[in-house]
Amino acid sequence: MAEDTGLQESSTQEAGTVQHAPPSTTNTSLKQSTPSEEVIRLICNEDELKSAWMLRNKCFPEDEAVSLEKYEECYRAAPHLWFGYFDGEKLRGFLRGGGQKDDHYTSVGSPHDPDGETMCLHVLCVEEQYRRRGIGQKLMKAFIDYVEAKETRVKRIILMCHVEHIPVYTRVGFTLEGRAEVKFGKRSWYECCLNLTTYGSMTTDNASESASVPITTGNANGLKSVPMTTG
Repeated sequence: MAEDTGLQESSTQEAGTVQHAPPSTTNTSLKQSTPSEEVIRLICNEDELKSAWMLRNKCFPEDEAVSLEKYEECYRAAPHLWFGYFDGEKLRGFLRGGGQKDDHYTSVGSPHDPDGETMCLHVLCVEEQYRRRGIGQKLMKAFIDYVEAKETRVKRIILMCHVEHIPVYTRVGFTLEGRAEVKFGKRSWYECCLNLTTYGSMTTDNASESASVPITTGNANGLKSVPMTTG
């Protein structure tokens, strides 16, 4: 799980919690967004990372807050797993992931394991005024597509969320596994899992829909930012 657990399309999710990658290359060029352009791309620098941290703590209660130092540590371990939704230069939502060997969440804030067969969706946050526009689902779709294409050892994606956010994840293919064993903050968390060995067959019939979902394809890690619609 992720160290900040909690998922809300209405807000955020973290620590294996979700509230709501790219192929590695030597290309270090970044695509600059125009003021009116909305894109999903990787978080690429200290300012964008700090914006993500501020958004995360704004969306979570005080007892689920995390330090900037912790976020910097997580980012250094896996910068290719931090996806941001940008409106021009402004970060309006983000998602971060991390690998681990265990099938289930066992601790909060565990370090990224590049050899793990489980991918944790640690956090998904969307700024309040940008919610109810499908941004959280688009971030998840871009992340899932990246993991399937580039993190081929990974067999499953897991996350933790509060009970009211379970439908956010089951709608995109996650299955409720039950109450999470990990304790973080005052409330209980629930673990959900997306089995990637069957996910592809589940989405084959939705190919025309997925074609409209923005996919990050080149920046600091060789991904390009692709303009997205805001439906």
